[in-house]
Amino acid sequence: KAQLTKEQEREAQIEKAIAAGKASTESQSLAVSGYFDINSQKIVIEFESGAEYRFPARLAQGLENASVSELSNIEISPSGMGVHWPAIDVGFSISHLLEGIYGTKQWMSSISVSSGGNIIR
Repeated sequence: KAQLTKEQEREAQIEKAIAAGKASTESQSLAVSGYFDINSQKIVIEFESGAEYRFPARLAQGLENASVSELSNIEISPSGMGVHWPAIDVGFSISHLLEGIYGTKQWMSSISVSSGGNIIR
């Protein structure tokens, strides 16, 4: 078996990463819209599959003190894999939100959620 050069190895790794990225994108439902539900005080992300993901705005780093107007100004990235609040320059990847990651490690360690959904600081 012939030895691959470092250049060939690098090219093979790049091709493998591109293929993995495409497969990941094709296998997950992409976000198509989002809004702030003022009654529940939750951010709602809607997916092309029809599914929704909801989380309390106060859980997310950077959104905890945002106004209703700021929370309502929500944008989904063109890729469908990110969400952004331009008025306060806060953004998250959809995959992190779905994993329950609402901020930095320090932020996450500063919050905990009780079984009733209440945030304890």
